[in-house]
Amino acid sequence: MGVHTMPAWPRCRWGRAVAALVIAGFAAGVGTFVAPLRAFAGPPVKASAHVGASTPIKASAPGTGKAPGLGEPRGVAEATALGEAHGLGEAPAESSPKYQTPENYRKISYSGLPKEKGCGFDLTAGMSGLKTAMVADKLRVAQKYQTVSPLFITKVKEFQRGHQLPATGTVDLRTWLTLGFPEYSWTDFDCYQHKLVVTKTMSREQIVEAFVNVALEYQGSKYIWGGANSPSQGADCSGLVIQMLYAVGINPAPYTVVGHSLPNGPTTRRIYADPSFKHVPIAQVARGDLVFYADTGGKITHVGVYLGNNKIMELVAGGGRIANLRYRTGLVAEAVRPIP
Repeated sequence: MGVHTMPAWPRCRWGRAVAALVIAGFAAGVGTFVAPLRAFAGPPVKASAHVGASTPIKASAPGTGKAPGLGEPRGVAEATALGEAHGLGEAPAESSPKYQTPENYRKISYSGLPKEKGCGFDLTAGMSGLKTAMVADKLRVAQKYQTVSPLFITKVKEFQRGHQLPATGTVDLRTWLTLGFPEYSWTDFDCYQHKLVVTKTMSREQIVEAFVNVALEYQGSKYIWGGANSPSQGADCSGLVIQMLYAVGINPAPYTVVGHSLPNGPTTRRIYADPSFKHVPIAQVARGDLVFYADTGGKITHVGVYLGNNKIMELVAGGGRIANLRYRTGLVAEAVRPIP
């Protein structure tokens, strides 16, 4: 049986009348070719007894991506043709990075990391960091490590009384401003986050070099107990590591800049014990690995960045420096490899 084709719709009034008669005759013959189509499609599909259940779909014909015997849906074909006509084509798939950390180790985010939260915090008992050090220097609090100690709180209360402020011993924004510090520094300090220095096109070796180069930015930086700020503002040994991780897109949480300033935050020990970082024997230490030192009781107290040739970059009380890898002064038997 031949296939009926629909004629173009005539433009004139008499032409439309004639076309209507043709369509009526066409409809009368529909039954003659619908039956073969029903035979091809098979019996009607019964509704499932379960809400949301789906009907199995026949496998695609080999190499076509289409169901056997069926053409591409007209809407898809037209949409594809339209896109190609306008030079659009298919949306390009997001490119994969050249390197990503393996297994369950912390991943690199090449799009950057979320901004630090909790900035602009009050200084209360036990805290440390850049703002604490600035207040301690301003009030001439003489102590080895600049923390919010009982002596620190006493000095703050004296200052607050002398300036008609509530003598709470807590450094809030009002006290901070009265001390003469600029308002922007209240939220900017102890909230620094190093810019991202890696891209998807970089190899592992290039990322390790970028990681090490961030460490070297801190040569000569001031040592700030509990600090993890910019090279010009200073940090401590583990604060340096936090900024290095930020720079290569590895989220250091919960070892964040703000968290590093909080009381009871032994970041160095926690980074060493974290299973999401790879550990390697110290005999296999390589450029970019983190090396740790412990006291005589075995408690980890310090971390440095291995540069190669038995050299490390570290932040100590005297500031940021390159030093020799010290094997006989508490070097821990394992190193941490953040970029394995």
